[in-house]
Amino acid sequence: MGPLGLFILLGLVAELAAVTQNKSQICQPAPPWKINGEAPMEANTGQVTVVALLKASRHFCLLQAASLGSLRDKLIRQGLSNVSYLIVNEREELSFQMYSELLRHAPAGVPVYQQSPQEPDVWHSLRGKKDDFFIYDKCGRLAFQIHVPFRFHVYFNVEAAIRSTYSKDLCGNCTFYTTNTTLQEMENVTASEISNTEDTKMLQSLLQEGKSETLVSHQHAEDTEQPEAAPNGPQASPVPWPGRRAPERQLERAWN
Repeated sequence: MGPLGLFILLGLVAELAAVTQNKSQICQPAPPWKINGEAPMEANTGQVTVVALLKASRHFCLLQAASLGSLRDKLIRQGLSNVSYLIVNEREELSFQMYSELLRHAPAGVPVYQQSPQEPDVWHSLRGKKDDFFIYDKCGRLAFQIHVPFRFHVYFNVEAAIRSTYSKDLCGNCTFYTTNTTLQEMENVTASEISNTEDTKMLQSLLQEGKSETLVSHQHAEDTEQPEAAPNGPQASPVPWPGRRAPERQLERAWN
């Protein structure tokens, strides 16, 4: 394992050391929620579903939204195509007004849901905060909840969590996970791609061994960030996953 893999693993160990805040939600079905009468989780039964809670008023959240496209495309190239990605904007006034910015930065095919002040708060229903990524298994049960702050290594945790949830019935007794189906889906990952994802395998192993339930959620640190100015200028190009500027782009090349 190279220096990058070791650094990522050290960061993940620190994540696993955190006391879980929403441990009781693990392997539980997603709480029912609707936006404008639509129930996205029900429509995605049978697929792994990634729900990202992002604020349109935060520049880093816009980068995260754009970066989802790179992650999705990478996983599709490696045979993980049966994954749905959803973005839910917060319902506070500033984020509500800047919804179009979040929609503009999101990759094509990834829906961005805008909450109405008159509807129940989806973020509250999920017991989540800004920068939370919820990964649900094919039966709609919560497999991972990962908080993505201003630290690039956690992006790899999201990728590893998706891979693990995609290929393994972590919560058990889900009829959408069958041996034949899983093998057929994973056959699309070539031998060379497998050899290039040894660090990801190690991340999955740590995620599985870090908790007795083989799953992990993340306790939020105190949110003390200061307001940041809204981005200006022409439309930003989608940034490579993990969605940060150099030197993280160099690290992303090393990972791939």
